[in-house]
Amino acid sequence: MSVVLMFPGLGSEYPELLARQCAEDPQAAERLADWRERLGVPLTDTPPADPRARELARQMAIHAVNLLAWERHGAAYPQAAVCGHSLGFYAAAVAAGALDADASFAWIGAVFERAWARFEHDRDCVYVLTARDTLDGPALAAAWGVELLAVNGPCQIVVYGAPAVLEALCAALAGRLVRHGPLGSCCPFHSVRMAPVCVEVAHWLAASGLQPRAPQRPLWSHLDATRLMDAEAVRATLITQPQLRVRWDALIGRLAADGHDTFVELGPNRILAQAARWIVPGSLTVLSTDSARRIRRAGSPA
Repeated sequence: MSVVLMFPGLGSEYPELLARQCAEDPQAAERLADWRERLGVPLTDTPPADPRARELARQMAIHAVNLLAWERHGAAYPQAAVCGHSLGFYAAAVAAGALDADASFAWIGAVFERAWARFEHDRDCVYVLTARDTLDGPALAAAWGVELLAVNGPCQIVVYGAPAVLEALCAALAGRLVRHGPLGSCCPFHSVRMAPVCVEVAHWLAASGLQPRAPQRPLWSHLDATRLMDAEAVRATLITQPQLRVRWDALIGRLAADGHDTFVELGPNRILAQAARWIVPGSLTVLSTDSARRIRRAGSPA
């Protein structure tokens, strides 16, 4: 058995995410309290009224749950390779030993603050499209004048554009789509428009003195499906990923072709597990560690 651990990004959250983690694992409450109090990380299940605070809290909650999943389950897979989708790459870097948890929270905050300052007024400009059949992302992007941000599998893409154009695109594909709609983020992560943000983050990094380390276990890029062999490769990926397209389909296909046969999603939900089944149907063992999603608290939604 050759295992790959996968960490998800935006879109993997669900109601009462942090409370359900604590209900499943009492130690989770201690870790969340530590990050909240020592680092000032905004970890809450109650969406703040302020849009900026709400979006930052959403990202930090997902990342925190990814780290909790790694701390809880990582030891069971000592030889596993690791990868992460977009926001999930920061947790993958922690799992690989290239970043520590404190640095990962700081890095996410640095990217978010600079992206928010530029894109806070871009509402409903990032859509996720999931179809019953294969979507030709590049062809659709060219035909409709939108930008392709991520290819998550043969049946799912993420695109960026004007809301009216995205709605028209979805209407044209209505007979093929299983679901579609905004990702819920005003920041167009993985868009070429994020290039200035990447420059600003590079300046922040130089001033902060924070430097990634060489990975201690195999760490793979979600951008070009290559293994990151040293600290400079990790640094370059972390700095440039906000402006580069996610090629999750290529990454999972490459890992499967290289002989990895078991893919385990660590973190909330089972989104990447489903994507792996789409990308390499029928030939992989695909697992998820998230059982907190089934926990029901009094008065909580399903």
